[in-house]
Amino acid sequence: MANSAKGFKTELYTEINSDLSTFAKKFSENLRATTPIRTGAARQGWVDTFKQGSFGKGRTVPLAKNNVPYIGVLDTNKTSRQAPMGIVEPALRKTTGK
Repeated sequence: MANSAKGFKTELYTEINSDLSTFAKKFSENLRATTPIRTGAARQGWVDTFKQGSFGKGRTVPLAKNNVPYIGVLDTNKTSRQAPMGIVEPALRKTTGK
């Protein structure tokens, strides 16, 4: 029984990692597409941080990050005519279809 439980856990983590990897890729694409372009720095600033197989290691797995200093202003102040609804929430809605 222990082997089948371990095998099930391995299969489950493999499936979760595959699904999460697909989601992370689509979310990353949508983040880039939703980010307004003026100089291009904010759009180019997105870095994918999720690595296949990283779920189940007992840590939080970020999907993407952007170290451009003003990315938070673009996302939260909603002052950009190109992204009047922000960046993250619209990208997430597009990714999940909700």
